[in-house]
Amino acid sequence: MKKRNWALGALIAAGLTTIGILPATSTLLSSAEAAPAPARYTFQEAWPGVVFDMPIDVAYLPDGTDRLLVAQRGGKVVVLPKYRGTGAVGAPKTFLDVSKLFPAALIDQGQGGLLSIAVHPAYKTNGRFAIFYGTGTGTAEDPYRSVVAVYKVGAGPDAADPASAQIVLTVPKKQMIHFGGGLAFGRDGMLYIGIGDTGMTDDPDRVAQDTRTLEGKILRLDVTSASAAKPYVVPGDNPWPAAEGVKAEIFAYGVRNPFRISFDRQTGALWMGDPGQKRKEELSLVPRAGNLGWGIMEADLPLAEGAKPSQYVAPVFAWGREMGQCSIGGSVYRGQRCTGLVGKVVFGDFMSGKVWALPLKDNASAGAPEPVGDCASVSAIKEDAEGELYLTALEDGKVYTIVPGA
Repeated sequence: MKKRNWALGALIAAGLTTIGILPATSTLLSSAEAAPAPARYTFQEAWPGVVFDMPIDVAYLPDGTDRLLVAQRGGKVVVLPKYRGTGAVGAPKTFLDVSKLFPAALIDQGQGGLLSIAVHPAYKTNGRFAIFYGTGTGTAEDPYRSVVAVYKVGAGPDAADPASAQIVLTVPKKQMIHFGGGLAFGRDGMLYIGIGDTGMTDDPDRVAQDTRTLEGKILRLDVTSASAAKPYVVPGDNPWPAAEGVKAEIFAYGVRNPFRISFDRQTGALWMGDPGQKRKEELSLVPRAGNLGWGIMEADLPLAEGAKPSQYVAPVFAWGREMGQCSIGGSVYRGQRCTGLVGKVVFGDFMSGKVWALPLKDNASAGAPEPVGDCASVSAIKEDAEGELYLTALEDGKVYTIVPGA
């Protein structure tokens, strides 16, 4: 598999070193050394032997078939049945191919390509799902832009109908970075979208704080009420459906480049990972009408002179560059396989490959994050129908699931 440059943080990284999955077993020790405690958790290949082409996101199909979609950055989405641990693993089937929608340069040199996928909770009856991608050549005729599109499943269950594509949202971008990548349907059926800022150092134009623009925002749209003439409807219960000087689509603002948003299936809370710029990474709870501070704050640190942290939504957890350099928002674990993770938000860092579990109480941090394991170039941590977690290793071409340690 050809590896390509990729950065979700402030800079486009070149020649990233593959960290790899750390082995669960230790090396032989001398008789004078004590054997280390066995790992509590292990990352196991979700589909043993299957190598994907830059897997960047995972979503399950809530139709009772126990199948999952794996989105690959180059533009192909494949569908696979959940592997049960026995028998042969079948080859993935191509569910959708949108590789012609963006130039190769955005994958080789920038942060574009297929970034996220989300499936409507009523997929069983409406067959709808959404994708998020970054495209454009940077010319006046074809500017860089973040695009969200909605599709429907085709006549058969294993392929989407490409003719059903409806562009929901297009947000022009000045650079080939910070397209965003947060995409999730809430249990309310609304589509939540995380759009990045301009990518400029310190956000000098305060785009993320400017409610007249969609950049640097979390948006909330009704795409199920769409028509051919109107690709989405602004929900009447959005925070500012008709306020002067505020885009009606905005649900929250003050974010830098939200990469991965997810809902806790039990509480409905919206979680976000937002890559930092210089000093801090953050894992945040996104409240309705919240201002998360970017441009004024970097995570929990003042960035601008005179900043007042109390005026902004503080991250639930922030970490420095000693732990990593690129936050990947995760999911609150609600599965049954790993009892020690239940109710904890599992998140990671793309650059360090570290994955942690943060204990929670009333959606606030209830202690230090616990190490779960190492997953090179982790780009998504998503759940299946039973709440078990899947991790995409972008550069290694693998998708892992978490199981109890040996």
